[in-house]
Amino acid sequence: MGGYVKGQMLKRPPEAHWNFKKPPHPYPQTPGCNGCFLAPSGQGKTTTLIALLLGPYKDVFDEVHVFSPSVDIDSAWAPVKTFADRLKASSFHGEWDEQALRAIMDRQRDTIKALKDAKSKKPLPQVLTVIDDFSDRYDVMHAAANILTTLFIRGRHFGSSCWLSSQKLTAISPVARVNLRFMLVWRLRSAREIDALIEELSALYPKQILYEMYEKAITHEDHSYWFIDMVAKQVADMFFIRFEHKMILDP
Repeated sequence: MGGYVKGQMLKRPPEAHWNFKKPPHPYPQTPGCNGCFLAPSGQGKTTTLIALLLGPYKDVFDEVHVFSPSVDIDSAWAPVKTFADRLKASSFHGEWDEQALRAIMDRQRDTIKALKDAKSKKPLPQVLTVIDDFSDRYDVMHAAANILTTLFIRGRHFGSSCWLSSQKLTAISPVARVNLRFMLVWRLRSAREIDALIEELSALYPKQILYEMYEKAITHEDHSYWFIDMVAKQVADMFFIRFEHKMILDP
């Protein structure tokens, strides 16, 4: 191999830093806290999502908007509705309503733009959108041009986060999957879904190691799950059993 000639280092322009409320470590950071809660029905993904919202994120979001076919029939959502009463705004939709979601995002984007133009030093308002259990709707989960794609690609720029609950990873569009910042994974029932998950992460560790980590996380205790921090700076800091135990590989 030949030598090299040192070139001129690129100088990155200074970036503006804005004030956003954030949860404590190791919970995924805002804004742009886009995540997937992945499990078949009955594994605990909805209750875990709600526990996160009412726990470490209780003082982070100014608005919460839930889109779920079960939001009006599942009593698990009742504490969220009570919690939402103290927020600046909230809404609960039993049907997919892209027009309503687009209006929410347009209003949030305009609010953030105005505050940034005014160089506000106060914490900028943040919006959480929860999209739960629309795995059977291709037009919602897999369409490349709908509002969901905008949420995952550009949401962090205007203080938006999206939590996506799904029974299948393969039901989620590739654009959304590429822009996930975290995943919570429970026991999957399909070998195809497990293979898709491991393949998605296979640039990080060998597949066999990833599978062993997955198995260890989901069998640690009842309703246990694998937490993957997709934006950790080091691969060694990406994998956890729930939020409680960082997974460290033997040297």
